[in-house]
Amino acid sequence: MRAVRLAVVSMLMFALIPVPQASACMTCDPFLQCVDASIGARFCVTSGLSCAMLLPCSGSPSRDTDRPLGDGGADDLTTFTLFDAAPGSRVQPTRRAGAIPLALGEDMRASAGVGAAAIAEAGVAHGRDFAGAFVDESGEGFALRRAVEGTQIRLEVREMRGDRAGAVLASELLGEGDQLTVPVRLEGRDRVLVLSTRTVPKALARIDLSRLQRSVRAVGRANALRTQPLFKVHAL
Repeated sequence: MRAVRLAVVSMLMFALIPVPQASACMTCDPFLQCVDASIGARFCVTSGLSCAMLLPCSGSPSRDTDRPLGDGGADDLTTFTLFDAAPGSRVQPTRRAGAIPLALGEDMRASAGVGAAAIAEAGVAHGRDFAGAFVDESGEGFALRRAVEGTQIRLEVREMRGDRAGAVLASELLGEGDQLTVPVRLEGRDRVLVLSTRTVPKALARIDLSRLQRSVRAVGRANALRTQPLFKVHAL
């Protein structure tokens, strides 16, 4: 009986000890894809020719674990597609409401509008709240900030010149399925950036990511002559 009482007391003590929750860390795998890891980064970006990790994550609980995610958790995904701007076109920042699944590449051409020509690059950013710069060798490009505000997600795009953030090009609250189109410059050329973002249950995220990676590879095949990434990514 004494042994039973000791066992019960021990179980109660262990039940009261807080167990650290798994962190939302990511790393780049050999196929240039962002995958879950015990250590790595809180912000990971993958495109056809690169995979970048930013904001160190050491395995401690993060903000992502503070929200009820259901069984298996969720992934915060943001897709981006960069089109070359058609000569003479004037692209205005535009938010489009919709209920389509996350998409990129040719699937976003309708959202890009008539000012979009060939696709220059496409990819997926993983992260709940982040701010990153997508720049060429001269520091020209755009900065992207993602912030959760209630049930919606704010995406803010700023211009980058000399590797410094400048004017705000767009700042919009997006609901599920919305897309944001923004004119940007990269490598001295006008581009059309199309963004979409969602918080996806992990079971569904695996399916979405498989589909999105096929689209990324299709963009890569279309730009097979490019030997260097269109941009490099760093945290702001």
